[in-house]
Amino acid sequence: MVAGYLTTAGLAVPVDEGRASVLAGWDPDATCWLTTPPRIASGTRWACSNGTDWRPTGERGG
Repeated sequence: MVAGYLTTAGLAVPVDEGRASVLAGWDPDATCWLTTPPRIASGTRWACSNGTDWRPTGERGG
């Protein structure tokens, strides 16, 4: 898992035409316990102004 994180962190991964996702805000050394249902939360929209500088826009995604 850590190798996957290190090779994709900060890179735009195409989702479909006109959309992409970025692996951000995740701790590659975290442990996920699958004993209780996950908390459902909306995401945070991020934008990149110059190809490397990703920042949250303040908008909530869904």
